[in-house]
Amino acid sequence: MEPKKNQHFLKRFNFALAGIWHALKTEKSFKTQILLTLFLFGILFFLKPSALWTSIFGLCVSQVLSLELINASLESLCDEVSQKENPKIKVAKDCAAGAVLISSLISVFIFLIFLLSR
Repeated sequence: MEPKKNQHFLKRFNFALAGIWHALKTEKSFKTQILLTLFLFGILFFLKPSALWTSIFGLCVSQVLSLELINASLESLCDEVSQKENPKIKVAKDCAAGAVLISSLISVFIFLIFLLSR
């Protein structure tokens, strides 16, 4: 395996796209988050929020999707390191899933604030 650090930008960009594509193909949670994002964008298209609200939603979406990718990568790595039950690996996986949950719940809360402020 060739090192991935300090390679040409396009090559590193392709590594990132490969990771996103892999998550889309294999991670149900990531697929769900993508579908919710598309649904949100559909709603926003009709509601036409201000640039500030649009930016806030963009940050929320990018945070949730990024954490979902980090969670998927951590789970994949943990599963590779140990196939048997390991309490420390369980904590790591649960904490990563918790980060996604917190980010998702806060994003929903922000969307509700937006809807109530209209």
